[in-house]
Amino acid sequence: MTLKKKLSSASRLYLILDKDACAGNDLKKILIQAIAGGIDIVQLRDKSSSTKDTIRLGAKLLEVCRKAGIPLIINDRLDVALAIDADGLHVGQDDLPVRYARKMLGRQKIIGISCHSIKNVIAAQKEKCDYLGFGPVFKTLTKPWAHATGVKALRKALRISKKPIFAIGGITEKKLSAFNGCKPLRIAVIREICLARNPKETTKRLKEKIKHV
Repeated sequence: MTLKKKLSSASRLYLILDKDACAGNDLKKILIQAIAGGIDIVQLRDKSSSTKDTIRLGAKLLEVCRKAGIPLIINDRLDVALAIDADGLHVGQDDLPVRYARKMLGRQKIIGISCHSIKNVIAAQKEKCDYLGFGPVFKTLTKPWAHATGVKALRKALRISKKPIFAIGGITEKKLSAFNGCKPLRIAVIREICLARNPKETTKRLKEKIKHV
């Protein structure tokens, strides 16, 4: 199964390794534990490092992901994604348009886009992207200024999208019960795993609970 097909058919838990949100924790160690716990897809999000340092970190994480058969996506930085031959790129509404990213990356790479409204979700159906990130569903420390979309909007987004959607924003293990009826449920988390005392066990619990929502 190719990584793109795996994304569409089997991926449920998406880890965003946000360097600024991880409180100085070793991202490689977190990644190794999360993979052992069953993470499906990983994104490197680094808004503060130099290009050189982001490339160095990305290459180190990519080596771990390749051995495990897990896709590594780079947030926003097309140059970094190209430099390390990452598995894909994630862009926001105000970042590089998907059509240009696809032109540069080719057909085989994974491209995701952040959506913050139903209008964004509808527009994304026409783009050559592979998945959507929808949220923030709840208020989140990563983007404290952002308006929470809520679970009701997520349910609507899931009904109208032909592309896989990962819910994102303030999602914790305790909040998973709020997603009843959101099928298929896919979630993306940062702090819930990155700041966990035991990332492996936290990942395992999240994966198991997602199945029963």
